[in-house]
Amino acid sequence: MPRSLSSGLADHIAGSELTLTWCLKLKRPDGTIACFSENKSDMTIDLGDGDGAQTYPAGNILSFAAVSQSLALEDMDETEVRGAFQDGALTRADIVAGLWRHAAATLFRVDRTALGDGAILEMTGRAGRWEVEDFGWTCEILGMKAAYHRPIGKVVQQYCRAQFGSTAGRDFCGRVLAPEDWQATTYALGDFVRNPSFDDRDYKCIAAGNAGTGSPPAAPSFDATIGNETVDGGVTWKALRAVQVTGTVATVVDAFTLTLTGFTLAEYPDSWFAYGKIAFSSGDNAGVTRSVLGWLSATGRLTLVEPLPFDPAAGDAFTLTAGCNLTLDQGVNSCEAHDQVDPAPGKGGFRGEPRVVGISEKVEIQR
Repeated sequence: MPRSLSSGLADHIAGSELTLTWCLKLKRPDGTIACFSENKSDMTIDLGDGDGAQTYPAGNILSFAAVSQSLALEDMDETEVRGAFQDGALTRADIVAGLWRHAAATLFRVDRTALGDGAILEMTGRAGRWEVEDFGWTCEILGMKAAYHRPIGKVVQQYCRAQFGSTAGRDFCGRVLAPEDWQATTYALGDFVRNPSFDDRDYKCIAAGNAGTGSPPAAPSFDATIGNETVDGGVTWKALRAVQVTGTVATVVDAFTLTLTGFTLAEYPDSWFAYGKIAFSSGDNAGVTRSVLGWLSATGRLTLVEPLPFDPAAGDAFTLTAGCNLTLDQGVNSCEAHDQVDPAPGKGGFRGEPRVVGISEKVEIQR
């Protein structure tokens, strides 16, 4: 979208009667686009950004907060937009599900009497915080300088900096969430596999080599006892509790609480899935992911951090991923419990400084 003004738009701004109207375009990472304007009639506008002409429905923006902009990097460009729910791409359920989080945002003005004269680009950035109200929504728009307000470098802290299950990047975890089934091939230290007949375990390579014995090579009889080892040709595997399972909803207790079935509940101790994620693959919530607050093994009771956008139902399918409490060795889902404290070189590991003295210890009065 060009930043220079067309001659027609420049002449209009220099005139005494302005017919400028505000517009907002949002584009999700999956390419879905939603357009908004404060005009009293629909407008079709092509910003020249490769997305083609888009329709901006009449009056689906209720108000704009003042656009705060500055040349200084320490000041962040931002504004807030309030809009109404209408028939279109933006729905209450999608906002609650987080699908519009971090959507690309373009805020601009046009002369509603001469749309062919182009647009005045006011701000580009990303959608930040969303709030859903009875009849509409509020969205915070953050400018491109918001990226400069993120920490650069490593923050020294007692908790792990890595995202659980990440396998690349500067600070990555290395724990594979969904290992592939065992094959007769060569494995390196720190690789993970699953028994082709899933047994609620992931197996970690602790001695590298060629897997399989016999002709043709066959999968070993894995020792599924947690911590036990299985010799498999030139490879040695260590049994770990699986961190990702699939299942279905058994019952719905309330908006935050479900009971689950479809996997061996007793194999996963209380709090194993806390800090994890549940992603639905069927039912009204298909495609929705929620963070897990708590897990009780005996009853299969799962508690969510936030309610689902739609009422779940018995039989809804999901993928449930265990969490990590980001500590080195405290609790059932610590780094030690996931056997990632001291992995093979290049296979991730704990990314924190657990022995760093905290503020309370530094200022403690000696008695």
